[in-house]
Amino acid sequence: MKYNDHGFIFYYDDYIQLQLLNFGNLVLDLSIYKDKICTNKFQCIAAEKFNKKYINESYEQSFLYDLFRNKNINYQDKKNHILIKAIKGNK
Repeated sequence: MKYNDHGFIFYYDDYIQLQLLNFGNLVLDLSIYKDKICTNKFQCIAAEKFNKKYINESYEQSFLYDLFRNKNINYQDKKNHILIKAIKGNK
């Protein structure tokens, strides 16, 4: 049995909307601002607190925002052994 998971990234003037789906069900819905992260699971929290809880406290406050603003993502954190790599379409 084959299946695909999908994600969508929507760009707005002051934030980025990231939606991830599994079997057609929305499993993650993030609104990413430079200074805060909002999701359908919790109220908005400061980006610094989000990074500390879900990623790593060593990342700058606007890490996710800056990461998704890049056209091609190729980020390697050797200290924490994390590789994030994605190539966005031309649109």
